Amino acid sequence: MEMTNANSLTRESAIQTVQNEVMLNAAYIDGKWMTIEAPATDTADADSYDSNHDSSYDLYDSNSGTIIATTRLCTKVQVEMAVNAASAAYPSWSQTTVSTRASYLNAIAETMEQQFDKLVGLSVLNNGKPIEEAKIDVSDAIACYRYYANLITEQATWSEVSTSESGIRLLKTYAPVGICALIVPWNFPMVTTA
Repeated sequence: MEMTNANSLTRESAIQTVQNEVMLNAAYIDGKWMTIEAPATDTADADSYDSNHDSSYDLYDSNSGTIIATTRLCTKVQVEMAVNAASAAYPSWSQTTVSTRASYLNAIAETMEQQFDKLVGLSVLNNGKPIEEAKIDVSDAIACYRYYANLITEQATWSEVSTSESGIRLLKTYAPVGICALIVPWNFPMVTTA
């Protein structure tokens, strides 16, 4: 996939995207954006913060070392809220059809395609990638979402397993396994999360 306007990609435009369009100090939990507040050390919620580190996290321009934005990290309470929301959603989500799940994966890929230039710029800015390599990474992430959308629609929901035992029929089924959490490498975040 090629950028729609190669001349629009500059360090300044990527910084503007971070400052004006990237959701900072927020987490998407249970279908809505939640603001991540600065820690209040004198309240009952104080124990939800890790006292060993500040909740602010600086995002650096890998090329210049300058701070391009500052955001806050989720607290333990917010992580627990996200896990609880995912746990509550799992029973109904696991029963959705493969075509529904595939449509979500394809929608992610389509949105990434629409934001291709911005994602490339953000990758260059935050990961320190050369433009051509960032274009490959964003394209690979889009391709991963499309690959898995295609895979789940074409793959059978079960298959027979051969066995040397007579009179036994073994079936292998494919189903959602549950909640997953990832810690991704800084240099391939989009591809790894796809």
